[in-house]
Order: sequence, then structure tokens, then C-alpha cells
Amino acid sequence: MPTDSATTIAEPDAKKQSPAALCQLTDEMRAAILSADNLSQVQSATARAINALVPSAMAFWRSPPATAGQPSRLDGLLCPSEGLAASFTEQLGRLAGQAVMTSTLQTATVEPQSRLIMTALPIPAIPGHCLLITEDRCPSAASLVLDDGGASASISPSTASALVSLMPVLSEWGFKYTSRHSAGEAVTVAALIELISRVQSAGDVHSASQRLADSLQAHLGATTAVVGLCRRGLSECRIAAISGGQIIDRLSDETRQIEAVLQESVVRGFSAVWPVADRQNRHALMSHEQYSESLDGSTLVSMPLLSEEGQPAGCLLLVFSEADGRVAAAERFLRAGSGALGSCLHVLQKLADSQWLQNLRQFRRAITVSRLHVAAWVIGCAAAILPLPVTYTVKGDAELQPVERHFVAAPFDGPLAECLVEPGDVVEKDQLLARMDGREIRWELAEVQATLNKATKERNTQLSSREFGSAAISGHEIQRLEQRESLLKHRDTSLEIRSPVEGVVVTGDHREAEGVPLEMGQTLFEIAPLDAMTVEVCIPEEDIRHITEGMTVRIQMDAAPDMVLAARIRRIHPRAEVRDGDNVFVAEAELEEQPAGLRPGMRGTAKVMTRRRPLGWNLFHKPVAWIIGWLGW
Repeated sequence: MPTDSATTIAEPDAKKQSPAALCQLTDEMRAAILSADNLSQVQSATARAINALVPSAMAFWRSPPATAGQPSRLDGLLCPSEGLAASFTEQLGRLAGQAVMTSTLQTATVEPQSRLIMTALPIPAIPGHCLLITEDRCPSAASLVLDDGGASASISPSTASALVSLMPVLSEWGFKYTSRHSAGEAVTVAALIELISRVQSAGDVHSASQRLADSLQAHLGATTAVVGLCRRGLSECRIAAISGGQIIDRLSDETRQIEAVLQESVVRGFSAVWPVADRQNRHALMSHEQYSESLDGSTLVSMPLLSEEGQPAGCLLLVFSEADGRVAAAERFLRAGSGALGSCLHVLQKLADSQWLQNLRQFRRAITVSRLHVAAWVIGCAAAILPLPVTYTVKGDAELQPVERHFVAAPFDGPLAECLVEPGDVVEKDQLLARMDGREIRWELAEVQATLNKATKERNTQLSSREFGSAAISGHEIQRLEQRESLLKHRDTSLEIRSPVEGVVVTGDHREAEGVPLEMGQTLFEIAPLDAMTVEVCIPEEDIRHITEGMTVRIQMDAAPDMVLAARIRRIHPRAEVRDGDNVFVAEAELEEQPAGLRPGMRGTAKVMTRRRPLGWNLFHKPVAWIIGWLGW
């Protein structure tokens, strides 16, 4: 642990130290410190002065945390603070804290190396800031004694002289800086008052958020200003307004990136600038980095705002095209006005919630205040509307069927040589559908012709021999062979199977049955003409008593939902059928027009327009019938 020493500097022994040995600030050093515009410049000027006055010392500047919850900042003036031992940094911070709390000079030895002495000089004019100098312990013969009522520590005369010279100069600069800062705060307060008054004069949450975004953009010179709001009790932050009245597309990638930045800032709990100037304040800024890269390296400044209860109220996001002095000014403005802006967003939050609650309250009031009037109005409207006559419609499934069906059969026994069509093909009249194999027919025809020639010669021989009985028998055999020859020739010319009508092939796919023997009369194809189609409507059995022939039917096909076909019921089957698991009666309806594109087997929905009945009967006759049946009446 460091050993603390004196709070006052003892008078140096004139015999041991001459005044010429004490180093003093030059006018140039003093002017450089007093002319600094900001803390970074005054640190640089102080570093140059210490380097000139105490060349062998290490100097540090301790700054208070920028936001509550963050550690204090330690900057190296003559050497980088990165890479220092953690124990050494901790001792420096502890000594600086003691100096700031007591507002007096503090010294201590560095443990475990007691040869090093730390000196902390607080700067009261800049609250929380402290100058730290570390050097080797001086020999007692050339040292100044810091008396603490018993304990003592020695520092070099050059260090004591430098501290004595720097204290009034730094205090003077601090007073000037505080004065300028106070003037800036006054301007900030005036701007905040004007900003809040503009927001509070808005009529709704949308216009209030838009005014806030536009005012922040104009006052701070940002490229874009975004206002995000959190619903009460929730930490999720959503975009409420973007400067310039930009339309918020909730599904766009840019909106998602902005809301991710707002949410990240709310989770962090303190302001953030990207690209970061302070490496200790760069954690949890991935969304800031990604959104900045999407904007070609623009600078982002975000500030989460809390309500008076400490709950998240929203977040502000500023985008700057260039990293200049406006960024630091904007961050200072948002920090200075975080409380007022948080209260402002809290008001917007309440306004957003109260608007929804107000609408709900008005709706409930409209229902509860005059229940009797509303009930009377509903009953009156029902009494006036329910007796109105309305056409009762019966819904059912519909399917297109051809009016005529033509079946093509095998003309004789024989193998199938080739099939040229399949179901769904549109064919013309006399179009070739299939071809039968005629090799066996031609073989048999050749055999019959040879037998016929032989029988003819035998009959001629019998006639010349006057064998009239045998000749008569041979004549009958010749007639039989001639008829067989005629039949085979006819079959040989009938090997091609053609369509009898123009239409579409409904059934008959024999492409994989080539070479299979066919029997005479076996159905090969079913062809339906396309010029005449009928509709089969499935009528539920509970509604069949309302359906009669001649009623109009409106049909909407599944294949063409934008087309409504008109038809009239031509016939109702007397017997119920089971289709798709339902017991229905099939009604045939004739189409008034035959549009192109209709094919047999198409399905759809049909509405049969029955008689006009009261609206109340249309709505309630089925439930009443079910209740009566359930009661067993």
C-alpha cells in the first residue's frame, strides 16, 4: 500500500537549495496553457511544460468518469498509459481520489518499489481532475520535505517548483474554462427550453416526435436525427420519427439497423459515439459500427434517455457525415439535456399510451353509457331487416360432364400394334387413334386364298368327270372360302382405329399395352364432344325439397375462379347417391353458354337460386330444425 505524506510543502533549507535551482514556468509555457481551448489542448501544454521542467518524471492526468458507472480515465502525458501494471494504475487512481476529496497535494510511495514517489495535484477549478507526477525518490541532501505531522516524504526541488508554478496557471485556465462552460450551458438550457416548448405544443405523439427530430437536426447541424420511443414497462425501442418527415418502412433493412442501434444504446445505458474517441467506451457498439459502415463511415451519436422513475423512455440518434466539432458539441448537448429530454420523451411515451387508452375508453363508454339505446337500436334494426325477402341459395359441388359419350371398341380379335393418343388429347373426326397388328390376318388370308384356288381346280375336275355330287360339295366349300377371304380382306383394311367424332379423349391410355391381344368389342377409348357440356350439381339431401327443375344455377369453376357460368336445372335424379362420403341428389344443369377451355371432369362450386324467403328464415331455419329434431318434437 502507498504511504501517504504531507499536505503542505515545507520551506526549503536555503543552505541546501539555491533559488536558481528551482525551475519556473516560462511566459511561453504559461501562454500555451492559458490559450488552450479544451481539455486535450491543456493536457498537451502541461505535458510539454513538465517535460521541460522535470525531464526524468512520468506525468499522468486523471479525469472523472464521463457517465455514472464508468471508471475514471487515466491519460499518460509523457508516456502511454496502456501497458502499465494494474497495481500501479490502481495506486495512481487511489492517490488521485484522495487528492480530489481533500483538495490538497498528496504524495505516496509506490509499492512494492519504495524508490518511486507519486505526487497528486488536484485542480479545484476543474472538479474531479488531478495531475499526477511519478519520479525516483530524491537523496535527502537535495530534497524538499513534505511534513504530515510525523511522517515525511521527499520530492525533488524541480518537481516541487513545477507543481507550485503549474497550480495557479491550471486554476486560472480552469476558471476560464468553467466560465465558458457555464455560458455554453446557458445557451444549452435556452435551446432545451425552446425545444421542449415546441414538443409540448404538439397535438399528438407523431407530430411531437417529428418536431423533436427536426429541432435536433437543425440545432446541432446533424445530417439525420432519429427519435425512438419505448412503450411503458417495455425496454424495446421503436422508431417514432426521422428528421425531414421521412417515411418509416418497418420492413426495410435500414429501419432494422436504426432500431438495433437504438436498442443497443438503451441496453448500454449511457451515451455512445462511433467511431469511438475513447477506447474504454467502445464495448457493446456492434450495431453502431454496422450502421456506420452502411452509411460509408458516418459518425453516430446516441443517447438513451430515462424517465423520472428510472425506466427507459426512449433514445436519440444523430448522424453526422463528417467527424468535426459538431459531434463533440452534440454529445455535450445531449448529456446536458439528458434529464430534460428524458422527461420530454416520457411525456411522449405517456401521450402514446394515453392515446390508445383514450380510444379504448371512448369505445367502452359508447357501449356502456347507453346500453338500452343500443339494444333497442339493434332490436329495431333486426325487426326491420329480418322480414326482408331474400333469395335462398343452396350450395353444392359441381362437376362438368359431356352431354354425349362415344366409345371406340376393338373391331376384331387381334394384338394392338400402336396407340397414338392419351386421355386429355383433343382429337378431330376420323383422326387415327390406334393401329392393330395385321400380320396374322395376312397370313390367314394367304392360306385361305391358296385353299380357294385348290378347291376351284378340284371342282373343275369333278365337273369334267361328271361327278356332279362332288362338284356341288366343292362349290359350297368355294363359297365358304370366298366369304372368309372377304372378311379377312375387310379386317386387313380396318387395322386403323379412328375417332368417330371431334372431341377430347376422356379415357383410354394403351401406350404401355402395345402388343397385348384385344378382344372384339373391348372398349379402347371414350371420346366426349366439346360442343355440348352439362353440369352435375350435388344437392344436399336436407335442401332437395327446395330444388325444382328450371331453377337458375351460378357455377364457379376451380380452374377459372374469375368466371361465373350460368345454367338451368334440366333434370334431377330420383335416387340419392353417395359422393365424397356425403348423401346427395344429383341435378343435371344445362349451360346457357359454352365458353372455350372447358373440359370434362372440371369441378367447382354451384349456387342454386331458389325462391325468395324472409332473411330470418334463411338464417335460422336450419338451426331451428336441428333443435326440433334434437328435442324429439
